[in-house]
Amino acid sequence: MLPEVLPFGAPIGARQMRAYPSPISRTSAILAPCLALLAPWGMASSEAAEQGEQALIDALSAEIAGLRARGVALERRLDADAAGPWLNEARADELRGIVADVLADASTRTALQDAGVSSGYAPGDGFQIASNDGGFTLRINGQLQVRWVLNHNPSGQDYSPADFLADQVADTNTVAGSRTGWGFGIRRAKVKFQGTVFDPSWSYQVNGAFGPTTGAFNFEDVMITKAYDSGLEVSVGQFKTPFMREELVSSRHQLAVDRSMVNAFFNSGRGVGVDARYRTDQFSLEGAYTNGMQTALSSGQMNTNSSNDPTDYAFAARAQWKIAGDWDQFESFNAAVDQSTGVMVGFAGMIQEYNSSVSDQTAFGLPFVFPPPVLNNADLNGTTVQGVTADISAKFGDFSLFGAVVWQQFEISGQGTTFFNPAIRDYTASKVTSWGAVLQGGYAVCPGLELFARYAYTDAGLDDFSVQIDAPALPPSLAVPLGNSVSSILTIGANHFINDNVKLTVDWGINLESSLVGVSENSLQDLGWGYSNAKDQWVLRAQLQLLF
Repeated sequence: MLPEVLPFGAPIGARQMRAYPSPISRTSAILAPCLALLAPWGMASSEAAEQGEQALIDALSAEIAGLRARGVALERRLDADAAGPWLNEARADELRGIVADVLADASTRTALQDAGVSSGYAPGDGFQIASNDGGFTLRINGQLQVRWVLNHNPSGQDYSPADFLADQVADTNTVAGSRTGWGFGIRRAKVKFQGTVFDPSWSYQVNGAFGPTTGAFNFEDVMITKAYDSGLEVSVGQFKTPFMREELVSSRHQLAVDRSMVNAFFNSGRGVGVDARYRTDQFSLEGAYTNGMQTALSSGQMNTNSSNDPTDYAFAARAQWKIAGDWDQFESFNAAVDQSTGVMVGFAGMIQEYNSSVSDQTAFGLPFVFPPPVLNNADLNGTTVQGVTADISAKFGDFSLFGAVVWQQFEISGQGTTFFNPAIRDYTASKVTSWGAVLQGGYAVCPGLELFARYAYTDAGLDDFSVQIDAPALPPSLAVPLGNSVSSILTIGANHFINDNVKLTVDWGINLESSLVGVSENSLQDLGWGYSNAKDQWVLRAQLQLLF
């Protein structure tokens, strides 16, 4: 016989036996009638029956042993629950320790293993990842501007710089294409990466943009910067040169849909070189030495290197005095409701000399032919450009104001070939003196709504332009009748700040004069304007800007 088996769930040790029937008894009760049914088969089958019964008994015994083991485990679990909760404080501490160990191990497998890492997002400033000690940081942000423009040009939508030059020479006024045109465009699509390495005094910036017409991606600001405790910062790379304040204020913080025509003519753009800045609570000084700056003569100074450096020298410097307020107030031209008072004045200067590597075949946005086709393949070797500017920025109450004047002088010379002789000849042009002024103001009607107005005046100084070529077969001096070279643009509009990241701007502007000479055709198109030989060209622009 099988030994007696404890009933399922019976307590272990000194506990009293419970009155449950034995599984073996239940099994015997079931097998009894089955064996009785087998009796008629006779003695011949008795041996097989005994073997079958034994196999069944063995299987049941194994199953019962398994059930008994599970019962023992369950009983022990119940005993533990009677003494206290299964997930007691000791076990909770143990689990927390395991989780902490796992997190610590994951942290050691990152680049910031020793310092830890934090991340977050600030509206308008983008996403940031930083080590807890602030040594390593990465900030990613971007800017999108989608623009709709309606342009009415009395000279026609297809009017080109060549058409303008031909009309000036022939004293005519042709019309090329429809006078009215409209459409959508991607004005700006930028992505910026910036941060620090090792410690906050070493920083970097890589800013790229997709071209508004070609869609090609080019880097803009690419800098390595070292900051010193004295307030001095030194950068090497590509950056905006410190001249026109309107250009130095980011496109995301402009008052109107875009910068003024004064800035389009005079701004010095970006250059590759070294820049030093020093700032105190009231003053800031900045100076740059670069491969070259953009001017009305040439815009090809970005992304240059030692093999295509377009200048013999190029310097720019800017000084600013903060009379009242905080420096952060002057990062934007926009007004805010009940803002604190801030006043700042600035002065800047620039000078550079071109070399023979500049041969854009354009000057002041026009074909570089004086007059066509007398001078061809001309370069700017020996040409010098120098300029100064002064500006004032103010914010008080619900208003913001900005005004600037700028002056530049061009002494143009170089070499080229002539229609009469393929030999290279020297040429010089009359000295060109250009100046401009811009005045703009904004009024915060209520939080989220701003009205603004701007007036921009530019005199390119090209009315009496002439060129002298060192060629015996030509007259001593050839006049180039460019006529009126003045633009006078009035702009009014409004900003709706939908939230910290989204702004809708609508403005309307009219040129009270006939000329936009001095600004390249691409720059005019970016601003929504076009070349014209007649007064009263106007544009209506709407732009949605998103920052991320």
